[in-house]
Amino acid sequence: MTGTKEKTLDQLNLTLSSQQFDAYLFMKLIEKLLTEQASELEIIDLKNNTEAALCDTLKEINDNVVKQNYEIASRLRDKEICILEHIRLRRNLEIERSRFVVKNGTLLYFYLGNERHDDVAFHLLSRKSFL
Repeated sequence: MTGTKEKTLDQLNLTLSSQQFDAYLFMKLIEKLLTEQASELEIIDLKNNTEAALCDTLKEINDNVVKQNYEIASRLRDKEICILEHIRLRRNLEIERSRFVVKNGTLLYFYLGNERHDDVAFHLLSRKSFL
């Protein structure tokens, strides 16, 4: 059974970089994995949670502390923590390309925006309900 899962995952990951994007095949592969291997889909946005985003957020926090906007600074601190978690995850798992992985019953999509059809896949998955 593991071979089938790996084959489906390989096919799904190949759709991200293929010459032409087949949305129908892509969604069928997603649905197959969600039916057979995973109970949910989680998109992990590593494209927008980067070191540059962290620097921008830290600057915003500092600016708001100087202006004594502590409530805004506190909300930005939550954003900083989230960005740091994403950066650590990317480094610990050595993720350099966007990919799908099944882990603990969840289909994870590590989105970096560096595959040919990443943005289309991200858009489709962000708007699709898999209930």
